[in-house]
Amino acid sequence: MEKKKIFAVSMAIILLICAISLGLFFGCHINNKEAEPRITDKKEDKVLVEKSRIKDHIQKLTGEDFQGRRAGTSGEAEAALFLAKELKNMGLKPLGTRDTFFQTFSLPKTGLRWEGQRLVFYLKDSYSPLLSDNILGLIESSSRPQEYILLSAHFDHLGLWEKQLFPGANDNGSGVSAVLEIARALKHNRELPYSVIVAFFGAEEMGLIGSNFFADNPTIDVTKVRLAINIDSIGSGAQNDFIQWSDGPQAITDNLFSQWSLWRDIELIRQTSAVNTSDHKALGRLGIPSVTILSADWLKGNHTREDKSKLLNYDKITFLAQNITDFLSTQKIEGLLQQQ
Repeated sequence: MEKKKIFAVSMAIILLICAISLGLFFGCHINNKEAEPRITDKKEDKVLVEKSRIKDHIQKLTGEDFQGRRAGTSGEAEAALFLAKELKNMGLKPLGTRDTFFQTFSLPKTGLRWEGQRLVFYLKDSYSPLLSDNILGLIESSSRPQEYILLSAHFDHLGLWEKQLFPGANDNGSGVSAVLEIARALKHNRELPYSVIVAFFGAEEMGLIGSNFFADNPTIDVTKVRLAINIDSIGSGAQNDFIQWSDGPQAITDNLFSQWSLWRDIELIRQTSAVNTSDHKALGRLGIPSVTILSADWLKGNHTREDKSKLLNYDKITFLAQNITDFLSTQKIEGLLQQQ
């Protein structure tokens, strides 16, 4: 009887050991399967520029809450706050003063008057108590963290005049929305060849005040900025016809024009910007290869009340934003800048 009991206990122990062993075997097998890396299609993971986001941004920027975004007004301040929040939500590094996205500067006293069919600012006095801001953020490259491409758009416009709103949809809601979408896509996609400074300049309409202030008071080593791309008034006119203005070292901007001219379905021409200009001038005077890209017929409705969001070509804005996103993400830009 004792032997039978010992035999039964021994068999129970053996069965228990077998059960534990089988459990460990199958458990490890399952866990190993779960630990295997999931192979994904990188193309599916790529974040693309979205036309619907561009449209939403422009409608917000041109709404009554922002009052036409005249530099020094509460409407422009609200627009600056909106842009800073967008960059923060994207996860960009603040590049303004005191670890913020803001770089504040003073404004002159200005007025508005008609010159032909365009409403423009004129200088009244070099001093006023008014302030404006540049909004600055950084998408850092791990391979070249301290070499920069500067991507910019001015976010100010004319504001309210004689109780009428000048919305500034094309000038420059279109450029601001494109830069926002390019930044979002670059932040979420692959490793970048160069760090990208995202800059929204204030008071461009008053005479490139914000971009010149940044050029004279840079928040990074400005000698490490390899290229400046400014986007201004890109949403008007026929599909994919654009102008390039340039300043600074011509070899780089000439080759940039040649590369961009090869984009599928684009019509790109070069013009001088002696009469009309934009924020690329401020960077160009520092010896940085600098370009502004804008619609071929950017003057249509420019600085009038008719510069409204409903008149814009959103496919055109999306086309340009996606192509610039791809350009900044690939080795093409490395080949271009190695010529410096």
